[in-house]
Amino acid sequence: MLRISEYIKLSLDKKIKPRSNIKIAIINLTNNCNLSCVHCYSNSKLVKSEDVFNESNLELLVKNVSTLNIKFVILSGGEPLLFPYIYELANMFKKQNINVSLSTNGFLIDESNIELIQKHFDYVGVSIDGTKTTHDKFRGFNGAYEQSIKSIELLKKYNIKVGLRFTLSAKNYKDILHIFDLSKSLDISKVYISHIVNAGRSSKNLDIPKSTHKALSELILEKSFSEEFYVVTGNNEQDAILLLKMFENLYKNYSDYLYENLINWGGNSSGDRLLNIDYKGNIKPDPFFNYTCCNILEKDFEHKLAKDDLFNFLRKKPRELKGKCKDCEFLNICNGGSRARAFNTFDDYKMEDPACFI
Repeated sequence: MLRISEYIKLSLDKKIKPRSNIKIAIINLTNNCNLSCVHCYSNSKLVKSEDVFNESNLELLVKNVSTLNIKFVILSGGEPLLFPYIYELANMFKKQNINVSLSTNGFLIDESNIELIQKHFDYVGVSIDGTKTTHDKFRGFNGAYEQSIKSIELLKKYNIKVGLRFTLSAKNYKDILHIFDLSKSLDISKVYISHIVNAGRSSKNLDIPKSTHKALSELILEKSFSEEFYVVTGNNEQDAILLLKMFENLYKNYSDYLYENLINWGGNSSGDRLLNIDYKGNIKPDPFFNYTCCNILEKDFEHKLAKDDLFNFLRKKPRELKGKCKDCEFLNICNGGSRARAFNTFDDYKMEDPACFI
């Protein structure tokens, strides 16, 4: 994730943020979902999924995640609020001093569970796919947009930290300004924009042409310079390169600070400071990677992680990449972009990110 607004402010204040070794785990607790979104990377739907996590192995899950020195967990799905033990699990993580976030479609948040959400989660991200028409079409449910907005308003009422999550794709990029307008109207400062990755149902006809993609990233960056928004982007580390170029034009005397901050940020961190645990317990570099190393519930999972060729490759910096990434002058910033996108496209995790517009 690239915390664009944070790095702009730090650099203008002439501050350097040290490289962080904090690790984040995205945990897909269930593949069961009350909606069926056209861009779902995990092919979730309203069927009984073969979830491995249950009341009997939650302690083991928390213990093993803690062993990996994870400090932040994002509970996701499917729809994580359909997982019957979500609050117990969140409480167990918090007892280990692990920050717990909830990634939800917002459809199941109401007065019956709002106090539980307030008690157990440090942050809630609610997905919005665009305007009402676009969102309902993406979600496959008329009224989904209105319900999600009601949930956001309820979260705000209970002073729960909440942000909008928007997945940028070929079928909704024209709604990008609506997301910023909505954030402003709801008085929500944090906007997280995830660039589409070709995984699951999002592997079909959702890629954005590179020229359009670059223009969209430039638009997002322009919004990031406004104090009204705290903007974060994911799965498109090339945004950092555009940010540096834009920042140099606007604040040339401060650009050295931004450059050092971006070097310390380190670019794509999948398999290193970020990992994914899917609903079967499989450990992946990130949720979009069509690759499994081992299972979090196995006794020797740490040994397998340490010996895995892909994970060892991903931990290197700079990564030894192919294609146009090989000799790119910006590799020390973006770290090659999305390795999942490269792997899912070329069946080769060393190839260039096919969505790179640099």
